[in-house]
Amino acid sequence: MGSTWVADRIRETPLIDGATATVRFDSTEAISGSSGCNEFKGTVAGDADAIRIAAVATTRRACPPAVMRQERRYLDALGATRQLWPARHQLEFVDESGRLLARFTRLPDDP
Repeated sequence: MGSTWVADRIRETPLIDGATATVRFDSTEAISGSSGCNEFKGTVAGDADAIRIAAVATTRRACPPAVMRQERRYLDALGATRQLWPARHQLEFVDESGRLLARFTRLPDDP
């Protein structure tokens, strides 16, 4: 818990330079982060093998259209996540079929 993870892919698409998407597990029941343009907070239920991310609330800034499209894909991926596949410095969010929704790398200054 407490590590910040930076997305490097949303589905099969790399992120737009300068539009960093992150996720942080604040507790076993809460997440927060950046969706590339806006900040978000949400709830988590379950564990790595059967997870639901819900009640995602975001700030309401407007950004360039491409960044807003990426942000929508990212928030949709969070909502569709059903499993977390962790590795030492990477984390994958996958759907109920095991398809990659987003891949993250832990920030190097996190333990």
